Amino acid sequence: MKFIDWMDKQTKLLKVVFCIPVVSIIWVVYRLVLSAIHKDWLGLVICILLIFVGIPWLWLLDLLFILVEEKILWFKYEPKVVEATPTNEQDEELNKQELQEIEKLSEEVVENNDFTDKNDK
Repeated sequence: MKFIDWMDKQTKLLKVVFCIPVVSIIWVVYRLVLSAIHKDWLGLVICILLIFVGIPWLWLLDLLFILVEEKILWFKYEPKVVEATPTNEQDEELNKQELQEIEKLSEEVVENNDFTDKNDK
């Protein structure tokens, strides 16, 4: 995640330098890490294929997108927002009732069982 944040914060000039044909492997690693973070199996498979097939021309595509869009061409991932579910009063009441039932059952078990050691007799 730090790698992705670091790459996103770089200047446009440095991003263009990363598009140089031999150095452009950095963008392939960027895509690979980005897909792995978002658990996108299709993105991972495509990225691995691009390592072998896309290296000759992918740098040019990255350069064009960096110059025009200031980002590389890849799948768009929306940040996942986790919302807390509000506590329901009925759920709380059910939990209290279940707890009371458990306490009653445990008391009954203690009352009905003789926990003395039978070898002592």
